Amino acid sequence: MKKGLSDAVHLREEIVSGLSSFRSFELFESEYFGDENMPRPTLMEGHELGSYMLRFRHDERSGKVVVQFEDRGNGQIVFNEIIDLQFWDGLVPAASQIVSRIHNHATSRLRNPAKTSVFARWCQAEALLWDFTPQSDEKAMRLLDDLERTNRSFSMTYAGKASIIMKQELHFPLLDKPFAGEENNLLNLAEKSIRLDPWQAVNQRVYGWALILSNMPEEARRAFHNAGRLSSADPANLMSVAEGLAFSGDINEARVTAERAFSLFAFVPRVFYEYLANIFFAAEDYDSAIKQIERGAGVGISGLTTRVAALVCSGREEEAIQTLQRFGENRAALLRNSPALAQDPQSWRKKINFFQNEKVRNDFDKGAALVQRFLFDGTGSV
Repeated sequence: MKKGLSDAVHLREEIVSGLSSFRSFELFESEYFGDENMPRPTLMEGHELGSYMLRFRHDERSGKVVVQFEDRGNGQIVFNEIIDLQFWDGLVPAASQIVSRIHNHATSRLRNPAKTSVFARWCQAEALLWDFTPQSDEKAMRLLDDLERTNRSFSMTYAGKASIIMKQELHFPLLDKPFAGEENNLLNLAEKSIRLDPWQAVNQRVYGWALILSNMPEEARRAFHNAGRLSSADPANLMSVAEGLAFSGDINEARVTAERAFSLFAFVPRVFYEYLANIFFAAEDYDSAIKQIERGAGVGISGLTTRVAALVCSGREEEAIQTLQRFGENRAALLRNSPALAQDPQSWRKKINFFQNEKVRNDFDKGAALVQRFLFDGTGSV
């Protein structure tokens, strides 16, 4: 088989594999076949998602691969992509971006609140989960509560609820918790999602995070590896897996997974630089951790603590203190929103440290101790 044609076949296989990892899609070999030796088109259906045709063609003269995505409902050509692989770092990044483009197109219409099917409501909740704000999490939890009442067997409901509870601990530990008391139910929710559908990447990923918060790093690593294998074309999934692996102590695999994720992004949401900072911190590469946290989205106190810890561990304690002083205007609001934690700063310091390796955990605690003094002792001095 000629190399160009082989590339077209391989590209098709990568795209179909990536699409099949989104278990809401149903993929079929189309009844419409081209030339016997050409890569076959693929029919993609997903109930309320719609019905689509994905065609592949190798242009022998140019050596390029043409991928055409058609909406069979109205005959629209959604996109026609001409892929010149010499401009890509291999087939996998090209396939990943096409998968993301197809997935976003197919699910975007379902994010309209007027859509009320089970999967549509999940799409609406999932979009809110990536906002990383307490307000969006509350809206998402209301959607998921409604989903649980009406469809108790839909597995991702429980993964989504567990994800929201965990984000309270990871990103908003100083804010009042609208779902207080649910922490004890966290592992049960994650396990329920796994029991209902162990082949869903989001379920495995959330299960891994629940195990991290339950101080079970070996089991967490296994869940993260499963999540990475089940959805290897989704860079957002891979970044969450990479950070989880770093927390659980598998540093080398975390770095490799993060590098793979960054190679697949069409653009990198800034929150993932904070994930990357934690990976570098776990690897004791403090300068890189500082650089990445400065590029991040500033989600909250967790990112601040990573930055302060990295500065302290690299011998730049004075700069760490200056960083905290610049944060001073936010201190009063944070403490006002968390009166219970203000009475128990040691609890906060323990909850914010997710590193399972003892040395890394102790190093991070040096920064957390400084942040604790600033936040909870006196008037914000260190």
